[in-house]
Amino acid sequence: MTYLIVVEGITDKGVVQKITEKLNVKAEILLMRGNRPSKASRLVNAKLVVKNYSKVMVLKDQHEHPEDKVLEKLTEITRNI
Repeated sequence: MTYLIVVEGITDKGVVQKITEKLNVKAEILLMRGNRPSKASRLVNAKLVVKNYSKVMVLKDQHEHPEDKVLEKLTEITRNI
């Protein structure tokens, strides 16, 4: 069982990587490098072509945006996968 996890930045990747190691969970962690939902969905779609994952997770920073704006971006990503 392998998870595909997409995060925004390098520090997010480090934190998620350490958590997955401590939980003994196999995961491939990708950097979104920015705040564009289209980039996250392209990354996920490209990975799903060559490998099956048991779950796909996109971890999005909220920054100073209201929760509804973050949810809107995540919904856009989900629609494009």
